[in-house]
Amino acid sequence: STHSSSETASHSPSQAPEPLEEVILFDSQGAVNISITTKIEYNGLSLSATLPSEMVLLTILTYLDLSGNSISGTIPTEYGQIITLNHLNLGANLISGNIPSEFGELTVLTYFNLEYNEFLEGTIPPELPFSSLQYLRLVSHLLSGTIPSEIGKAVDAINIVIAYNSNLSGTIPSEI
Repeated sequence: STHSSSETASHSPSQAPEPLEEVILFDSQGAVNISITTKIEYNGLSLSATLPSEMVLLTILTYLDLSGNSISGTIPTEYGQIITLNHLNLGANLISGNIPSEFGELTVLTYFNLEYNEFLEGTIPPELPFSSLQYLRLVSHLLSGTIPSEIGKAVDAINIVIAYNSNLSGTIPSEI
């Protein structure tokens, strides 16, 4: 199939998923075709993969939805370099490790969903681009520490849910 040769890379449930790295970085002839990919949507396909750090090569990527799969491993810190990204949905996977503080560079990010990645741990980075976020979901994790006061910068936020994180401590910031 020619998923990467158009602006959008997506799968319908009736198509068998290809390995994640191949779908994203190569067209049907095996040629690298990264300059025109702006949207990747592979949700609910039971993909078993890790997140490739090579995704940073998609320099005009604005929309990434890999939710509802079996993606494991950590989120590459390099994703903080995809500065065109405004929609990031990695919810309902098996992602572990920390939320990269490098995501603070994603200044046009409006939608950020990491819910139901039960192995995600560490703190909520105060560097996250709260001032641009309209939708933030951090549900059912092993997150610890306090909710950063910087979350008060999310003035345009429509939906912020930070729930079922039993290791969080402290009070809800007054800035909210």
